[in-house]
Amino acid sequence: ETGELFVADDDRGLSRIDCHGELSFLTRLPKSARLLAISDDGQWGAAVVGYGTLYRFDRALKAVWETELSEPCMAIAVA
Repeated sequence: ETGELFVADDDRGLSRIDCHGELSFLTRLPKSARLLAISDDGQWGAAVVGYGTLYRFDRALKAVWETELSEPCMAIAVA
């Protein structure tokens, strides 16, 4: 585990805070994230925006891909 904290806020922000409490990265999503999951090493993450858009992002919070889901997403996990 990296000791980092990943935060999604109501203003469409997605942030990574390092183990010293310093902001490492901040990005803005098209809409606020409802669900967020991060790999245990912090290299990858996923966020559900709204009810049907799934984003996969890298350590620098850059989108790697996104997809629209046909049904509302109720939970998310990264393995």
